[in-house]
Amino acid sequence: MTSRIKFIIISLSNFVTGLTSGIFIFAPLVCWLLWRRDEDDDVADYARRRLNTAISWFIYSVVAVFIWNYLSMLIGMMLMAAIALGWIYYFALDMMRAAQGDPSYEFPLTFDFLSRPEE
Repeated sequence: MTSRIKFIIISLSNFVTGLTSGIFIFAPLVCWLLWRRDEDDDVADYARRRLNTAISWFIYSVVAVFIWNYLSMLIGMMLMAAIALGWIYYFALDMMRAAQGDPSYEFPLTFDFLSRPEE
């Protein structure tokens, strides 16, 4: 399987998991576990970065739900809408880059939970 196909699978699985279940972490975690030791370092790095993105956006969603339930329904609703629109927009950009075989796209507001392995 080529690197370009792996980029598309990683990006698409991350996007579909976020849309269908609302739990962003499962598909990127599986992709990262499958390809973290891939012979192509770009694939392993791309999977790691998408897992970092999924964890970050999951945390943002949990905070928005907390705000919705316990502080302000209007602010929480606006945050959830912003997260959903941002998720769709940024993953559309990521899918376009992945389809071209370019894994260099960096999501905004992503924390580096899993650091790049030392060589």
